[in-house]
Amino acid sequence: MYNKYTLKFVHLVSVISFLLLTISIQAQRNGDSFSFQGFDEPNDLSVRALAGGGAYTATSGNLDALFYNPAGLAGIKKLQISISAASRSKSWQDNQIWYPGGSYLLLPQYMENLYTPPKEFNGIWSDSLGSPLGLSWNPADFRQPVTGEDPYSEEAADFENTISNFGLNNIAVAYPFQLLNKNVVVSAAYSFSYGSVDFDWNGDHLDPHWGTSISLEGAAPQDSIVRSNWDVYTRERSLGTSTIKGGVGIQLSDLFELGVGITTIMGSTDDVMRLDRIGYFKFIQGGDNWSFSYENRSQIIKGTSDFSATAFNTGGIITFDNLSLGINLQLPYTIERDWSYNRVTNSAEGTTTEPIKGTDKMKIPLGYNLGIKFKPLKTLSVQFDYEHKPYGSSELTTTVGYENDSSQPVWQDQKTISAGVEFKVADNLSLLAGYRSRTAAFITYGAAIRNEGFPIESYTVGLSYQILIGTLDLAYEIRSLKYYDVYFTSRNYTMVTSSNLLVGYTISL
Repeated sequence: MYNKYTLKFVHLVSVISFLLLTISIQAQRNGDSFSFQGFDEPNDLSVRALAGGGAYTATSGNLDALFYNPAGLAGIKKLQISISAASRSKSWQDNQIWYPGGSYLLLPQYMENLYTPPKEFNGIWSDSLGSPLGLSWNPADFRQPVTGEDPYSEEAADFENTISNFGLNNIAVAYPFQLLNKNVVVSAAYSFSYGSVDFDWNGDHLDPHWGTSISLEGAAPQDSIVRSNWDVYTRERSLGTSTIKGGVGIQLSDLFELGVGITTIMGSTDDVMRLDRIGYFKFIQGGDNWSFSYENRSQIIKGTSDFSATAFNTGGIITFDNLSLGINLQLPYTIERDWSYNRVTNSAEGTTTEPIKGTDKMKIPLGYNLGIKFKPLKTLSVQFDYEHKPYGSSELTTTVGYENDSSQPVWQDQKTISAGVEFKVADNLSLLAGYRSRTAAFITYGAAIRNEGFPIESYTVGLSYQILIGTLDLAYEIRSLKYYDVYFTSRNYTMVTSSNLLVGYTISL
């Protein structure tokens, strides 16, 4: 029985490598290197729109339309100036579970940190130590795994991290005027840099990882020795980028509004990737013999990424008595990343430092938003949005020598469904609530569905209160993503949660 599972195990050893020597072109799956992580998540700039789940494509007459559909600017009749602030908190939980296989029954105890082998075992082959839990193995040295817990729960997590920040969100202005008897509105906004846009941890980072994608039979001769390094991997991208938005809306008739917009992305992120070596395994290809050795080694890649992009969009809104239909087209654009890092390696041989730098470019095709707004009652409005971002058709070019295969898509297509409701409880007070489901832009290893990412779900509530010469808006969002990576010998469960509180005030003159 052991030989049967062992052969399956060894023959399915993956040659996928995620060494920090490589700048990966993939998205933000567990253990991947830096690319454009964080830019698939919307930076919700409109407080009122977020309170309603982000369904805002068919809404007109409010400055917030600048961020969703510039055609909605055309309904503004007075000068509007707004400012908002945001408090954001994001948490990551990782739970890594290992499964036994053949003569490698002991490896899950190593990878789960349930057994700490003595250094005297370094490099000694398993057939010399005796079979698992026999001869040289003392059962009293083994700890029991956590059982019966939700694998995504805090109790089951092997690692947790939380990053919070608070600051100004954006400043925006809209100015209406008459041109050829048409209402024309010009608008502009500046959004401030916001906190951490990416984080990842992998306590069982193996190179190569035992996976399910490629057999090692053709890569390593029979009876040869195969080495797999075991590291703790962390990756963090902090600070962020700012955006400048501009838009023009024109009311062509009582039924139709048209708008165009421009967005400029700029700014830098501080990037850190780290591998802290625990040790390494050696295996006999085609056999069932293995050994483990500790190794003192670390590698850090640290530096900055400078991002830049200019994108255009255009939209339209058709308005009937109690119904509005909206569309917004995000025209094709290119986002560029100029990165400059220092790679520092610490080992028994000493410390080496190597500067590395390069440029990555991602061309994103045409995307679109569709929206509908319905008012069944004078005091009640309901909105629905559908958004499609064709990330799966993106084209990526990277610095020569650091790319894997630039013909592969960077991300998967992202689809977002949003729904929101607004109820006017008084002349000066409205309550809002919403729901948004967005697919992640990356596909995890071994996921059953291969053409769509796991859902990112958001629940939002808020209010809009007219006070003095303006309107005070509040929005609160809870966002969550659950996903897993499946290998032949392990499954990694990751839970990402966010809580965001936004407050804004809009003056109308």
